[in-house]
Amino acid sequence: MQVSDSLKQSAEKVGISLSHYDIDGHLIYASPETVRYFTELLQPPNNRQIEKGIFHDVFAAFENEPIHYDLTRLSLTDASSLHCSILDEQGKKCFEQTFSSPQSLVLPSLPFGYYQLLLASAEQQFTVRLLVTPRTAY
Repeated sequence: MQVSDSLKQSAEKVGISLSHYDIDGHLIYASPETVRYFTELLQPPNNRQIEKGIFHDVFAAFENEPIHYDLTRLSLTDASSLHCSILDEQGKKCFEQTFSSPQSLVLPSLPFGYYQLLLASAEQQFTVRLLVTPRTAY
């Protein structure tokens, strides 16, 4: 199966290699379907359709430390007022605040776990997966 030139260029643009060597030294080529899938998946949020259940960004932080989230990670067009909510794994609100013209957010420290950061401006909504990890693991 041959990968088209346009798909090859798109894949290279997002850092996808079309081939790799397996453990035995054999050259393995990715199928066009696989390349197309991962190329689409790695597109910035403003270049692809966000479906329900897919996050606009994923961010990792350490437990019990303030979380600094840079809003340039999102394609935010209007940040004059930004409403922020953090939900835990059960969907319970842990934090809620409205920020005026923020460039970045300083969020409260959280115990380890999975969270959703919901950001809403007048025109846009974003969902960010927060992964809060322990400082050490054994």
